[in-house]
Amino acid sequence: MTNLNEKIESITVPDYCDVFAGYNTGFYYASCVNADGIYEVGSIDEVDLANAIKRSNPSLYEDEEADEVVEAFIQGWMDNADAKYVVSRMYEDSKIFYNLDNTNVAVVEPNKLSVIDMQDLFDEGFAFVKSKHMGNQVLPRSEKQIDLVDKVGELFGLSIEDTVLLSTWLVAAFVPHIVKPVLYVNSESVDTLAWAKYVLEYVVDPVKGEELYFNAESDHAVLAKRYLHFGYNIKDLNWLLWHNLGNEGLNGGDMGNMRNAMVTFDLAMKNFDIDLLAKVLTVSPKVELSNREELAEAIASFEEDRPYILQAIFTVLSEAMAIKDSIEVEYAGVLTDFMQWATAISFVLFGSKDVFTNAYVERKPFGRDVNAWKANYLELIATKREKLLNTKIA
Repeated sequence: MTNLNEKIESITVPDYCDVFAGYNTGFYYASCVNADGIYEVGSIDEVDLANAIKRSNPSLYEDEEADEVVEAFIQGWMDNADAKYVVSRMYEDSKIFYNLDNTNVAVVEPNKLSVIDMQDLFDEGFAFVKSKHMGNQVLPRSEKQIDLVDKVGELFGLSIEDTVLLSTWLVAAFVPHIVKPVLYVNSESVDTLAWAKYVLEYVVDPVKGEELYFNAESDHAVLAKRYLHFGYNIKDLNWLLWHNLGNEGLNGGDMGNMRNAMVTFDLAMKNFDIDLLAKVLTVSPKVELSNREELAEAIASFEEDRPYILQAIFTVLSEAMAIKDSIEVEYAGVLTDFMQWATAISFVLFGSKDVFTNAYVERKPFGRDVNAWKANYLELIATKREKLLNTKIA
C-alpha cells in the first residue's frame, strides 16, 4: 500500500505555475502562464491551486486521501518557495516601475522611459501583481504630441490656477512611497464630479470590478486593492486625511508598502484639524457635459488620448527626476518629499519651480495669502513654452 509521503512525492508539479512568497507581504503568490499564453502573477487561492494540482494528477480523483495529499503537498511547496518583493508600483534605485497590464512594466528613469517585460523583473526578484480590482493600463505612446498642462485644463474645465495645481499633482501621483496631499475636487454638479472621477481613475489607476468603499473592518484590505482611492463623505475624508497624512505607513496585500493617492469630493473644514486641512489640495472643475451625446464624445476623445497623456506624464516625471535632488525645499512635515517632487515637476512644466509652490500655498485652507506671484505666473502661462512636453525619449 502506498503511504502518504510516497503519494506526496509522486505528485507532478504543474509546469505552468510557480509558487513564491511575498518578502514584504507575508502572503504567497503564483506566477503562471494563462490559457492565452500570457504570463501573470497573482495571490494564491489555495482551492484553485489544489484543483490545478488534481488536474495535473488525474489519479488523485480516485484517491480517498486526495485532499490530505494535496494539502500536504501545497504546504511543502510553499515552505520551500522562493521569496520575492511583491509590488504594483515601485521606486527603487532612482527608477519608478509601474505595472501596466501584468505583462509590461513602464520604467521611468532620469530623462529616460522604457517599457520592459515583467518576467525580466521577476527573474531579478521582483513580482509585479494586480488585484482583481485593478484594470489594465494603456501602453504609453508618443506618435502624437500632447501638451499635458493644456490637456488637463481642457479635460476638467479648470482655471489657470487650478490647472497648475492639478497637472502637477497628477504627475506626482505616479510617485509611490511618498505622502501626497489629498486632492479635493470641489463642484456642486454631480455630473462634473462623476466626469472628474472617471478621468482621474483611468489616468492614474484603472479599475475593474465593483466599487470599493471604506469601513472600520476593511480599511487596510481596501488599501491593498487600489492605489487611487476616492472618498464620498465626511467619514471617508476623515479616514483619508488621517491615514494618508497622519504619518502612518500603508502596508499590506498586493500593493506592498506604499503611500496611496487619494481624492475626496466632500470637505467640511470645521470638522477637521487645521494642520491636516492644510495638506489638502483643492481644485474646482467647471466642465459641463449636459447630455449623453456630449458625454459619449468626451469619453471617446479621452480614451483616444489616454496613451499620449500617459506618455506625457511619464516624460515630465523622467525630466523632473533628473533635477529633483538638486532642488531644496523648506521642510513641510510629511509632505516634504511631495513638495520636492512637485517643485521639480513645476520647473519642467512651467519653467519655474515657484509656480506650483505659490499656487499651492495660496489654496491651502487657512494658508497665508500670496499675491505677488500672479503677475509673473500669468505672463509665464501666456508665453507659450517653446519645447514640447512629449518629446520622445529613448
